[in-house]
Amino acid sequence: MENKKGPEFKHSLQDALQDALRSGDYSQLRKAANETFPSIVKKTIETAKSIKDDAAFLFDWDIKPKVPPPGWGPGTWEPQNVKEPEKTSSADPPPPPPSSNPEASGIPKSEMQKVPPKKKQPVKAVPPAPASQGISPPPYLKKTTGDMFGGVVLAVIGFLLLTPACVLAFFSLASIFLSGNDARFFTVLLIIFTLLTIPGGFLAWKGIAKFGRAKRFKKYWELLRKKGFCEIERLAKAVRKKPRFVLKEITQLLDENLYPEGRLDKEKTCLILGKELYGQYQAACESKKQRELKDSSENAVIAAGLEAVRQIRSANAALPGAVITEKLTRLEEVTANIFEYVEQRPEKLQDIRRFMDYYLPSAIKLVKSYQDFEAQPETATVSKAKDEILATLDVINTAFETLLDGLYQEDAMDVSTDISVLKTMLAQEGLTGHDDFK
Repeated sequence: MENKKGPEFKHSLQDALQDALRSGDYSQLRKAANETFPSIVKKTIETAKSIKDDAAFLFDWDIKPKVPPPGWGPGTWEPQNVKEPEKTSSADPPPPPPSSNPEASGIPKSEMQKVPPKKKQPVKAVPPAPASQGISPPPYLKKTTGDMFGGVVLAVIGFLLLTPACVLAFFSLASIFLSGNDARFFTVLLIIFTLLTIPGGFLAWKGIAKFGRAKRFKKYWELLRKKGFCEIERLAKAVRKKPRFVLKEITQLLDENLYPEGRLDKEKTCLILGKELYGQYQAACESKKQRELKDSSENAVIAAGLEAVRQIRSANAALPGAVITEKLTRLEEVTANIFEYVEQRPEKLQDIRRFMDYYLPSAIKLVKSYQDFEAQPETATVSKAKDEILATLDVINTAFETLLDGLYQEDAMDVSTDISVLKTMLAQEGLTGHDDFK
């Protein structure tokens, strides 16, 4: 800052010095120096303080925060749970926003390098829910552990009774043979110990059976809970039993309602849990039944057609004459072509329903009538009937050929549509040699 009193101090000292040199009296010079120098020192101190304040304002000295602002993570420069600022009046100036530059915020660059950058936590993928989540476990599953423990206890008690009873019964039997004539006492002991083996053996068998059943139930559930159903053979392999044994046990479990929503399929080869799955199984069975009926119906139609062709061929071979042979050969060929087409396209079966129910049986009947007339003596009536049958066979052949042509007509239309689309696409790409679509 500029010192405005500097020239005044300079002139007063210069005048006092000149007067002292002229007069030789230095008392005035000493007095002026005593008055001037304290003021100069005071002003120098004030000027230094002013310069220090200006430098602190310009270079941000002594006001740097030594720690990051509250609510900011070290080295991350990302807000962490920043509290909302208190509302201030409109007269107060808004606080300055935090700077994204680490040096401008007050943290030295050397300290920033020491702080490792914060790593983003990877997002953990949530596993999909298992397909068996909708299948609730049977209530008996919680009791299997208790039944297994109870089975062990029963088996231990049974063996504790069975083992000594068997040993003592064996010694009693041996004593009977060794004692000779006087063996009544050992006979009584043998009867008592033999009777004791019965409850011991029963308890041991009951405990082992109870433990094994509960253990197998848990194994069954491990296989069933994945899909909701499982084949009996697979269950048998899992528990190392025969399929017949497992089927009998599963039937008992279902009878005891230990699988509340469990059912066996019709063939008793698969256990199904849940009404929804069983409904899907029933729908699949019904669909399979419909397909089998449809296949059987189609097979029956094809079989009937082949039988009709065989009858026409047989009649053609039995009847003499070139006219009837030509007409029956034509009838045989068109009939065989119709059934060959339907065999390749079963969906066309409905289109020949009237042909199968009326037209073809009538044609076969006329052919057989012609055979009967051919065996009769030639009369005017027989001759007229044979001529009428021959004329009707021409009509039948024409009608059957028209029917066959109609069956192929839809396929021909599909082919024409495909050809038209193909030509249009080739023309659009300029591959036909025409410039219509370029």
